[in-house]
Amino acid sequence: MDRERAATVIAKTNVVAFRLDRASFKYFIVKSEDIKAEIRNIDHVIDKISGIKTRYGGDIIRQFKPSRRWLWGRWHGTIFQQAWKVAVAIMLVSACFVAAVRFFCHPTWHLGQIPDPTFPLISRLVPLANLWNYLMTITTFILTFFLSQAYTLWRNVYDSTRRIQGRINDIGLLVASTAERNDQGKYTKRGEDLLDDIENYTRLFHLLCWAKYSKKFRVLSTSRGMSRMLSRGIMSRKQYNCLTSLRSSGNGPQYACLSWILIKCQKQCRKTLSLMIMLSENCYFIKFAVNLRHTYHEIGGQLDGRIPLAYAHFVQVLVDSFLLLAPFALYPVLGMWSIATVGLLTLFYAGLLDLAKILLDPLDNDSDESYDSPVNVDIGVLIRESNNTGWRYSAENLPFATNFESM
Repeated sequence: MDRERAATVIAKTNVVAFRLDRASFKYFIVKSEDIKAEIRNIDHVIDKISGIKTRYGGDIIRQFKPSRRWLWGRWHGTIFQQAWKVAVAIMLVSACFVAAVRFFCHPTWHLGQIPDPTFPLISRLVPLANLWNYLMTITTFILTFFLSQAYTLWRNVYDSTRRIQGRINDIGLLVASTAERNDQGKYTKRGEDLLDDIENYTRLFHLLCWAKYSKKFRVLSTSRGMSRMLSRGIMSRKQYNCLTSLRSSGNGPQYACLSWILIKCQKQCRKTLSLMIMLSENCYFIKFAVNLRHTYHEIGGQLDGRIPLAYAHFVQVLVDSFLLLAPFALYPVLGMWSIATVGLLTLFYAGLLDLAKILLDPLDNDSDESYDSPVNVDIGVLIRESNNTGWRYSAENLPFATNFESM
């Protein structure tokens, strides 16, 4: 019932009581399960970033050993795991056709023998076999070229992710080498604060970059995702307030983080370095920040123009037509053995097409349930590898004395 009720709350000590209005209370009661599911999804993504959950045992992509025995023994994560269902379906079509010929046409040859070319049905299928041979040449050429284009896209995206890491590491190296130190070469309190800030800003920038491009990480850029990152200590209250205020203006929070990095570095240069060195360092910081922004946008352009719809549609129809004609075109030549042959052909041709489509989705954004074993990049590893604490601690102790404060 919705009528108001009176209630009395008694506490032994002084407490502050908070009450929700009726609409908010009902919202949380009705939506509680949805909210819990969303929070679990957010925590799952954050666990990937922190390294609690990994995709390939901590590697950025699934690794392999060059041993022939080891490669033949793989199933999980291979293209055969994706293509076997299609191969079995085409083999069933071929088996049904062979059974229909034996049952309805009463052939003059035994089951395991090559069909008689003078038999009426076989003579009618010979032109289809010739057509299929021409189609095989075209399909092989177009499919292999399509696969090469897909791998080129995958490689370009992978290289761009590594270039982003490289620019972030460049910034970490410059900040660690120019942070304020005392005469003994130790970081001062101000230098340590700068390193902490830059480390946090670069991690946030990298994280929010992938929240824009990866559907699995996109939940982190939502208001509830940022709130959860705040509660788990990934960002501070001030950073949270700044980033959430940008949502109303439509500006990306990753741009804000990149601006913080550049402004913080320039401010520190003015405080601790001479004019000549300051100008030089500023040029480097600006160069790395601009290159970082450029490389980040490259990924978006590559994903947006990965392949035209007409191209992908044509290749799909071509390969499917080639495979569907195979049981009928191969029967005059191989007879019963066409069943195994079409299975092998389907495994390779359909497998190549599936591999190309997987490579065209380097961030696993396509929600195709058939791809239950992704073979692409683990974004969580990318983010963890870009942690700037390595540069900080590698330059924490110096084998010589310095006098940075007098510069």
